[in-house]
Amino acid sequence: PSKLSIKYPYKKTGPNKKYHSNNLASLIDQNPQNSSHQFIVEFDSVFEDANFVYIILELCVNKVPSPNSDFKLNVKKRKRLTAKETRYFMLQLISAVDYMHSNRVIHRDLKLGNIFLNVNMEIKVGDFGLAAKL
Repeated sequence: PSKLSIKYPYKKTGPNKKYHSNNLASLIDQNPQNSSHQFIVEFDSVFEDANFVYIILELCVNKVPSPNSDFKLNVKKRKRLTAKETRYFMLQLISAVDYMHSNRVIHRDLKLGNIFLNVNMEIKVGDFGLAAKL
């Protein structure tokens, strides 16, 4: 990707053990092509220090209505989507989920807050912290 974003760090110990670097690194190492789909946030790299794991990802920026491009905030602000908009986004989401499943990856945390919008108003599925490889 041309622009990158650092995902907030995941703690390596404590109640968030599901986000441990071993889970993230193994998911990425086993299937690095997972982030090469049009509707999945592109993975760049991962690094860690003694306490945290940092993930470098594609930057999803859509300034309408908020600069963090969170799909949930966009839907919440507008209150509803039209049938045409719903069809547009659902086709993209189905394509992303089909791609993940064909690569034997289960997201396990798919919700509006983990779907982002890029500058072209296309969705990008992100946050694979709870994902599992079958």
